[in-house]
Amino acid sequence: MSAIWHEMRQALSHLRRSPGFAFVATGILGLGLGATLYMFTVVKGYMLTPLPYPDAGRIMHVARANPRHGIDMMGVPTRDYREWQRVQQSFAALATYYTNSVILADGDFPERVQGAFVTPSAFDVVQTEALIGRTLKPSDAAPGAPWVVVLGFDVWQNRYNGDPAILGQTARVTGVPMTVVGVMPAGFRFPSNQQAWVPLKLELSNFAGGEGRLLAVSGRLKDGVTLEQARDEFANIAAGLAVQYPDNRNVTILIQPFQHAYIGADWRTTVLTMFGAVLFVLLIACSNVANLILARTAARQKDIALRAALGASRWRIVAHVLTESLVLAAGGALIAYFLADLGLELTQRMYAAADIEEPFWVVFDIDWQALLVAALAAVAAGVIAGLPPALRAARTDVNEYLKEGAKGSGPSASRLARTLVTGEIALSCVLLVCAGLMIRTVANFDARPLGVKNTNLLMGRVQLPLAHYPDEAAWYRFYEEVIRRLQAHPDVIDATAAYSYPGMNSWVAAYRKRGMEAPATGQFPLTQYAAVMDNYAEILGVELLRGRWFDARDAANSEPVAIVDARFAAKVFPGEDPIGRQVALAPGRAGHPSEWRTVVGVTEAIFLDWIDDVERPAVLVPLEQKPYMLLTVAVHTRGEPLAFAETLRETVRSVDRDIAVFWMRTYDNWIWTGNFDSRAVSILFGVFAVIAVVLAAAGIYGVLAFSVSQRTREIGVRRALGAVDRRILNMVLRQGLLQLGIGLGVGLLCAVGFARLLSSALYGVTAFDPVTLVVVALVLCAVAMVASLVPALRAMRVNPMEALRHE
Repeated sequence: MSAIWHEMRQALSHLRRSPGFAFVATGILGLGLGATLYMFTVVKGYMLTPLPYPDAGRIMHVARANPRHGIDMMGVPTRDYREWQRVQQSFAALATYYTNSVILADGDFPERVQGAFVTPSAFDVVQTEALIGRTLKPSDAAPGAPWVVVLGFDVWQNRYNGDPAILGQTARVTGVPMTVVGVMPAGFRFPSNQQAWVPLKLELSNFAGGEGRLLAVSGRLKDGVTLEQARDEFANIAAGLAVQYPDNRNVTILIQPFQHAYIGADWRTTVLTMFGAVLFVLLIACSNVANLILARTAARQKDIALRAALGASRWRIVAHVLTESLVLAAGGALIAYFLADLGLELTQRMYAAADIEEPFWVVFDIDWQALLVAALAAVAAGVIAGLPPALRAARTDVNEYLKEGAKGSGPSASRLARTLVTGEIALSCVLLVCAGLMIRTVANFDARPLGVKNTNLLMGRVQLPLAHYPDEAAWYRFYEEVIRRLQAHPDVIDATAAYSYPGMNSWVAAYRKRGMEAPATGQFPLTQYAAVMDNYAEILGVELLRGRWFDARDAANSEPVAIVDARFAAKVFPGEDPIGRQVALAPGRAGHPSEWRTVVGVTEAIFLDWIDDVERPAVLVPLEQKPYMLLTVAVHTRGEPLAFAETLRETVRSVDRDIAVFWMRTYDNWIWTGNFDSRAVSILFGVFAVIAVVLAAAGIYGVLAFSVSQRTREIGVRRALGAVDRRILNMVLRQGLLQLGIGLGVGLLCAVGFARLLSSALYGVTAFDPVTLVVVALVLCAVAMVASLVPALRAMRVNPMEALRHE
């Protein structure tokens, strides 16, 4: 133990005498460790944080899938859930639910809260009791039972000031008076971020969804039952349902850990790929510090040789160099904590600005687990950075280095340094390629011609309660009145309402034209789909190419009509006039198109969705013929759109005081946040790549500078014998270019393979993108040339007489 403390004191003493070296080395390791700590915290938040429920590993998500139609996960109809519940033996508790915004309107103002309509068994699945009062019980979901609600802790605190007398009070929830029967503990959410729970009455066809709504299902496995056993049982259940219900043919049942339903496999792969990329940054940092320590030990070879001559064993010399490296890593770990904390804070601000809300268990906090991993990473980094120079120092030839005039680190040290730098270039190349592909993806998204010319709009979501608006006619009358009042406001140029807008989001619908037979797979082609008001095109600036736009002729009881975009016309009616032709639509991915509509117009190509299915064409239908409860209102204002937000809210309340407007933002912001995940990934890869390139450039410079200093006598002799500047310059640059060539070749090959892991996140580019590869190669060549030029110019300034006299 005393030997360890002695080596630590020695290391600290040496580092105090070399503050520049200590500052640079700890800073480099701090960058690498900081990026690693940051990314591990993100991975932990998405993939390693358990659900805060008792024995949460046994909670599963159960859904249907249709592999033949390419549908990975879809909801469950009530009839299937009832059959599952009747025959299954794998789950101790099985619950079904759907999530929906609810409006609490029992006070002075309505407030939107994320809610869930759940069967009472949901609380058995999560095994969590209420903080005060009770959770839902089976009798609450019985037909004719009085409506009740369980509130989340934050809602109770913020809206009701934590009033303990809340139990028994009546709250208007989405227009329905409900009795508050319980409040859940602080931090409780289910299934993701919901904070109000209403009993799901499966027998009802109104308010709660009823038979027509597809539901989500979760369950708690019985003790002793494995996931594979549950999957086998439900495979048999699916086979039985396929016989009983023809539309269940080709439908399988997917059972997976609960979190996987909310954090998809593609995103998990992307996050792990970024973590792998950040380990590359750490390896580059370790290589750089290893080169610094290698140069430092080379300058101290006589001192090390003297220690060996006085009896120090090889392992003691290794420990001496490694201790210094570990001390540097400890300093780097402190820097890493502050860098990672800053990065996480900026990330959370970016999520908040984009109004992105992750599932409640995804928390980006540096806790004791993250700190433990950071400490282990620091130790590993210290060993990786210090071990090669330590082993090199332990092989010191004592007699050679104690001779008068002995100098230099030997060719093996130079080879090791060059190998490390070559590895840095290869790893930097991988990071630059990934960053380039993601940047091109975001650029391709932003460059898409959405088909609109006006984005100076304020957007706001509005959802109607079925209790007050029981049918489609009532839905349309409400929105028609809201738009009429908005249009009458002096600060409004125009206003409209629709399912969706280009670049925001869209529904999909299966379609067919007259004479089209059902495909062999049974899956009809899909199109983007939205119902819109008749002033939609005028407000957005959508260009009509042929035919007409919707007007008063397209009332609810009129002939069903549709407008298609140019891509749909070219794909479905190639070489034909689409005006007057008919298409059948069926909203959803697996429906049988049977709602025939006559095409009355063709617009330019419009892209209704932001990421999913961006290549699908678009079909628009009149909102009066296909109303919906949840729409997005768009207001074209005379001034700054966001300044009109409160007026929009009050206008909606003037029609119905129980209705709240939520997700209010500008249209530009909607479009920007549409591909937020790709933007975030491109930013992170960009940061990692910049760090890697800077470190690689520093490594090239350091190795060449050290090489020039070691070859001062050789360069002096060459110049004394008549070598011109160009020869000296070429001699130094050749070494740097050799490392660049090898590193670039290996890096480009590895980059193409590594980038394939990002394939699901790419748009408009492939993992093998020639433009990106060429640009990365040029960037690294330029960086390497600049990094090599400074030592080369220094070599050209070597004075032959001074170099020989020095020797």
